Amino acid sequence: MHCTITCWRIHGAPGSISTLPPQELSMLQHLMSRRVRQSRLRDTAVLQLPSGGAADAAGAPTHPSLCLASERLALVADGRGSLYVAQTGDRRQHQPWQVAARLEPLAGAGFVLAHCALDPAGRLHALTEHVVEKETVPEWRPDGGAEATFLNLLTWLTLETDADCGWRVTRLRQAATAGTVHYSCLEQSGGALCVAADRPAALVRDSQRPAAPTAADTGAGSGAGNQTEPREPLYRWSQTADDVTVQLTSPVGCADGVRVVLEPSELCVSAGQQTVLRGALPAAIRRDESTWTVDDGRLELVLPCPR
Repeated sequence: MHCTITCWRIHGAPGSISTLPPQELSMLQHLMSRRVRQSRLRDTAVLQLPSGGAADAAGAPTHPSLCLASERLALVADGRGSLYVAQTGDRRQHQPWQVAARLEPLAGAGFVLAHCALDPAGRLHALTEHVVEKETVPEWRPDGGAEATFLNLLTWLTLETDADCGWRVTRLRQAATAGTVHYSCLEQSGGALCVAADRPAALVRDSQRPAAPTAADTGAGSGAGNQTEPREPLYRWSQTADDVTVQLTSPVGCADGVRVVLEPSELCVSAGQQTVLRGALPAAIRRDESTWTVDDGRLELVLPCPR
């Protein structure tokens, strides 16, 4: 089964180029202004993904997704486990795209591309999404909500290239959530992952920082003194359009011994004589409407966002 990427260009509107599957052309036409609707459209097939393999033999459908990483680089996923790096050339000229690499970063699992970026060092970053059964992610820890059977898994891939090996995956990071992912993207510099979901998302895997082995993995008993317990993060946070919620994971004791200092762009939490959390906030908060509570020795802060 073939998958063809078609490039639609609107003549009379220089530089206005959209890359869409053919079945979305009617939607494109509906959203155009009257002047653009009357313009002449030209379609050019710029890329046909290679066929063959077990998925084609089984007649599995393609569910392609596309992301333009730069003026001359694109990433294409076929929805069946393959990720393609394509050299597009000058897309204004409608030249055929050339496949520079075909990768299977998730061992054949199907996924869709959510976002991509090319960082200043020339590394490609790709963000993919797919749904998995909870049991396939042993690193997942319940987030305190309703029990989940499936997880939304976001995979952040870093790709690098050289003259000998071409494009290859040099780092794989994964975050999981039991909620619905409403939005996800990578920072343009490739330095951060942003996720908007209705339940907390947590980093579960990093190929450059593997989790410490557990006693079950090593066969050691619970009394082994050389086992390193995985460290729990200092705090967890979640955000909605209205506020940011911060939950400290370590007990702080009774509320009488807790001191919280809130400034529009800074936060400081002390318990007794110890400063537990201190740092600058990336954006201003409504200090007068912020609240904090201690429940069962654990501190939770609710910081309203600016209107």
